[in-house]
Amino acid sequence: MIPIALSSITELHPVCLSTISSLYNSILDLGCMNHIIRDLSLFWTYHTSLATPVKTANCGILKMLAKGDVKFQVKCGSTSVVFVLHDCLHAPSAPINLLSVGAMQEHCLHIHFDEDATIIHFPSDHPVLSGLSVWATLLHWLSFLHCDFIKPPPPLTDGTEVAFPMFPVPEQMPALWHRRLGHLGIDATCAVFTKAYATGVDWTGPLNLSEKCVSCLIGKHPQIPYDHNQHRASAVCKLLHMDSCGPFPVLMPHKKSYFWAILDDKSNYAHVELLAAKSDIFPAYCKVEATWEAKSGNRVVAIHMDGAKELCCGRLEAHLHSQGITMQVTAPYAHLQNSKIERFIQTLEDGFQTLLADSSLPMSFWGDAILTMVYICNHVPTSILPSNTTPFEELEHSKPDLSHLHIWGCQCFIAILLELCAKGGPRRFEDW
Repeated sequence: MIPIALSSITELHPVCLSTISSLYNSILDLGCMNHIIRDLSLFWTYHTSLATPVKTANCGILKMLAKGDVKFQVKCGSTSVVFVLHDCLHAPSAPINLLSVGAMQEHCLHIHFDEDATIIHFPSDHPVLSGLSVWATLLHWLSFLHCDFIKPPPPLTDGTEVAFPMFPVPEQMPALWHRRLGHLGIDATCAVFTKAYATGVDWTGPLNLSEKCVSCLIGKHPQIPYDHNQHRASAVCKLLHMDSCGPFPVLMPHKKSYFWAILDDKSNYAHVELLAAKSDIFPAYCKVEATWEAKSGNRVVAIHMDGAKELCCGRLEAHLHSQGITMQVTAPYAHLQNSKIERFIQTLEDGFQTLLADSSLPMSFWGDAILTMVYICNHVPTSILPSNTTPFEELEHSKPDLSHLHIWGCQCFIAILLELCAKGGPRRFEDW
């Protein structure tokens, strides 16, 4: 709240104040921190958000509507001087315009109050106005001025609506229409320009929408796929991929709720271990490592995995470091960097759901179905191996025999060992 001296004005007789107002339109006020102007038409700039209510000397409140700049001119002999008053407050209810003495002094003007008059002296070092001064009339201990206010030019009109020259018409470039159309795709935007889909689409300049739109990049640009060098391992065990999956919502009869998969990059041969907890991965890996190294004659060189703690921390990490095996850990949340094993696990999940649906067995048999899918994948062709070659042959160096395969979950009759067969009892029993 800004205190100002208005009490002496309001104490004047209304007739006296009306007479003075006809001769003078402004007062120099010592207690006013900002210039206060009554007339809206005098403002060259107008900011309603900067309005500040003002407390008067007689404990009243003077409502302000906005803040802006005002200009007026006065005569100093034969010289006409234009004042630019910054940060003027607009108060239509003020009895008269108030010019702040403090604000003028901040701009190097010297105000001299005498018994008969008040004099405004311009700076002595001013190149043009040095030695000039403006006289104010002293009435009832108040300094009155008649300011010739300069109004801003009116806006241009054509008789019907106002045209604002400060808002130029933008050039109708294709990039502007791209934004107007809600960042429509390039092909659809070009179709709007070149075909008869709509009217009122006037555009100039080259039809070039190949420039990058930052807003489109932020809002709807998908992640670019990771680059893969397509270099596969040259021998079995040179590069392995592994990952874990679970827990599944239904436990197996053996209380298994996870499975861990490991895949050889060269042969595409896989192994899956059913687990009750992820901490069981370490002994499962040690068994696979020993088996594959013995069959291939090669040592494991590198393993590609994600950053799961059960894979790259603890006992498994210590074992890999002790064997000199390189751990290729993917970046966080970058699942596509581990895409080979991710796709294989997806194949297992799709396959075991299909086997359960075909056999009408409950979900508790999910582990048996997954082991079956791994067995089948190792014994059938894959697109990454040469023709007439299977993962089984790559590791075992022999053709797989599939004569023993039956429909998973089909009816079967299991033979009872002679040592266990009761006298006169059945030789087989039915199972599914």
